[in-house]
Amino acid sequence: MSDKEEIEMESVKKTRKKSSKTRNEDDNKEKSKDKKLERKRRKKKLELEESDSLNNSTASNIIHKSDNEENRIRNDISDPNKAKKKDINPAKEEKRKRRERKEKREQLGEKEDKNKTKEEKEENKNVIGVFVHECEELKMDMLISHPVVKVSMVNSTNGLLIQKSDPNRKVTSYYEDGKVSRILPLMTQPYDFRVRKDIQPKWEELLLFNDDFDLVIEKNKNLMLFFEIIDFVPMSLAKENYRKQKEKGGWYNIAWGFLKIREEEWTSKRFGEKVRLQLFKPDSTSYKEDGGNSAGIWNTWKNSKRKKYPSTLWITIEPVPPPNSSEPTLRSMAPTQPELGFKFGPTVNDGSPSKDEKETFKWSRLPGQPYKIPNTGSLEIDSGSRGCSALAFSPDGHQG
Repeated sequence: MSDKEEIEMESVKKTRKKSSKTRNEDDNKEKSKDKKLERKRRKKKLELEESDSLNNSTASNIIHKSDNEENRIRNDISDPNKAKKKDINPAKEEKRKRRERKEKREQLGEKEDKNKTKEEKEENKNVIGVFVHECEELKMDMLISHPVVKVSMVNSTNGLLIQKSDPNRKVTSYYEDGKVSRILPLMTQPYDFRVRKDIQPKWEELLLFNDDFDLVIEKNKNLMLFFEIIDFVPMSLAKENYRKQKEKGGWYNIAWGFLKIREEEWTSKRFGEKVRLQLFKPDSTSYKEDGGNSAGIWNTWKNSKRKKYPSTLWITIEPVPPPNSSEPTLRSMAPTQPELGFKFGPTVNDGSPSKDEKETFKWSRLPGQPYKIPNTGSLEIDSGSRGCSALAFSPDGHQG
């Protein structure tokens, strides 16, 4: 064979090999396509089966739900008070429950308020509180050593002390009764310069008028308060002054001030605020009282010309809660606080000696025999921190 023929034969072989390769590739592609189609068919079949099962389950659920709905409707019809619950929002439901609880509490509170008696309501009302703070240094005077502040509530038109809202109410003293129809003045404790070691008086004391704050201001259209700084004088000077001034001779007037609370339709708005009052010099010529029902300082305010005293007084007037009943003490300091003294000697049950003891008791001193004053003390009686102002003995010698 020639060279040309050999070359042609080789080219034919190559072409045949290529054609066989392409055929194999085509066959492989067809097979892969068939496999993919088969997979898709299987997948579709599985999906169809799953959808059928889901449809069957949903249908059964719907049947169960319809049965439950019918039962619920029947129950709602049988029990009309039962609330229906459809798509309830938990937050909204919680708010609704809170609102209902609040409304119930308010209703209960209104019922309780209606059931309260008048006495309980009166007890909850605020009373008049006058807080006396301090004043600047007073003018040097030999008679000023322990000043006090006297507070009077007065009708500015006639100078009379204002009347109580209830005559039987104890406003300033525990021993007040229906005979005392007006609010009596109150005093602070003395500010002793020697004890305090300070010549600027700082009382810082609350004076409590146990009467309804709102009712007193509402009833009295011309209400004002007078503040008198006074001091008690030595006994020697008091005896000299008693001839002219009677029971007022024991007091030394230092200065005075006033504060208007209400005048016709005008009412002060400074309750609860610290107020500074200008003080004035006293005028003894215009100072008169009428049976204890009027304030003598009112005549000074009404008639005389006011001369300023070189000092001011700081006070606060505000409604305060009523005082609670206090335990008995040796000296009552509030209208709700009773006094209780000490008892000495033999006591049986109620504290009084029995009849047998009174009959059988014999005195060692004979009738007409003179007394013998002892030289040594035999008994000490506790009089409290403020001392003793009076002492009484029983005539039979058993109790003091």
